[in-house]
Order: sequence, then structure tokens, then C-alpha cells
Amino acid sequence: MDAITEIARFHTLAGRMTNNPLKYTRAVRTGTGQHEIQCSACGQGHPDGTVKFQSDATTAARTHANRCLA
Repeated sequence: MDAITEIARFHTLAGRMTNNPLKYTRAVRTGTGQHEIQCSACGQGHPDGTVKFQSDATTAARTHANRCLA
């Protein structure tokens, strides 16, 4: 199993509206050096699976969190 390191976490729009800290989207670095997006509210990840750069993963996680109504 690959080690996963969280690099950024953003509360989703629904989480902010309902004051629910368990609804968040995060960007993580996998053990293979790739970056993924994971949403605890809707379960959606990045459409392409992994992204190469940490900055791209962080931006994608922030964008998803600002739109997620799950």
C-alpha cells in the first residue's frame, strides 16, 4: 500500500454552508510521487486520476471544494 501525504485541504461549499468540517476536498501526494484529488463529500476525484504538479492538484482541489454541493 502506498503512503499518502495530504498537501492541502479545503472545506466544500456545502460543508461551509452547514458548518460541517467532515465535508472537504483534499490534494494528496501518493507514494509514487503523483498527486490526487479526493473529496470526502461526493467521492469525486480529478477526472484524469492523478496530476503531475502539486500546484495543479492544489488548484483543482480548491476549485472542486468551492463548487461541491454534496
